[in-house]
Amino acid sequence: MNPVEILAERYFPPYWARWQLRAALDSKARYLPTRIVLGCNRDCSDSSMEEVFGSQNFNPELLNDAINWTESYFYTEENLDFNNQVGRSFLPEIIRLCRESNIKLVIVQTKTLHFSREHPEPAALLEYMKDLKAYAEANNVLLVDFSNDPRLTQELFSDENHLNPDGKLIFSELLIEELMKP
Repeated sequence: MNPVEILAERYFPPYWARWQLRAALDSKARYLPTRIVLGCNRDCSDSSMEEVFGSQNFNPELLNDAINWTESYFYTEENLDFNNQVGRSFLPEIIRLCRESNIKLVIVQTKTLHFSREHPEPAALLEYMKDLKAYAEANNVLLVDFSNDPRLTQELFSDENHLNPDGKLIFSELLIEELMKP
């Protein structure tokens, strides 16, 4: 934080309480209209929101198509040149802030079902990850790579990119196991 932010954090209540204020305003915006107009309490509102916007209403194919379209941009040769991109990214600043705050930064590469024998990972992505790993090691950042972990089987995914509840449990256990290593 800059000096003004530090002073505001210490002495200006609306600034240091901003997250609580935001939560209170968000709650009023979310629940007050339904209570006034429909007589619907907090549980009723939450249930209705889940009914309308819950994951059961998302079409996984459309979501995967959107992700795949986005990835087609990211998987270009230019964007997969780690050494050319890192200087223009937030990563060096994130590492600096973590170091200054005595926080151990962990980068986790997850597995997806996007790649297969028929559609393997682009060679440039493999090179990118190799360069990222070297950069992480040089900066005392832990890089945990689950991209090819055989324990994360296809049955543990709800779609190409997201784990189902069983997969989330297994992934959490695997991540804890990695983080507990000396």
